[in-house]
Amino acid sequence: MPWRLWDAPDVRSEEIDDGWLTDALQSGLGVTAKVVGHEATTIGTGQVGENVRFRLRWDQAGEHLPATVVGKFPSASEVSRAAAVAMSTYVKEVGFYRDLRPQVGIRTPFVSAIEWDPSTHDFALLMEDIA
Repeated sequence: MPWRLWDAPDVRSEEIDDGWLTDALQSGLGVTAKVVGHEATTIGTGQVGENVRFRLRWDQAGEHLPATVVGKFPSASEVSRAAAVAMSTYVKEVGFYRDLRPQVGIRTPFVSAIEWDPSTHDFALLMEDIA
């Protein structure tokens, strides 16, 4: 599963574009199709992070192309974000999906992309929508 250290600071869910989604999904799923449109809807309560369902439009049809994926990002609230950083919530979240997920005996979503900046705690997780 691909993951990389981030060189772009402070990416928010509303800044995610079709190109970012295409790169993440091509890399993570091994597909050649491109995302040519998406709609983003916030899901969950967002107490320490923001969760977004991305409804995808592809440039081609294919049985292995997901209709939706879920993205996880830091909270837009500075108070919630500070609490999450103080409690190492984002480090644990990224670490679980990067290092532990393959080892647990429970159903967890497949992760297409992990981006992480340890100096700012900015992160993005893009994963299978198992709703």
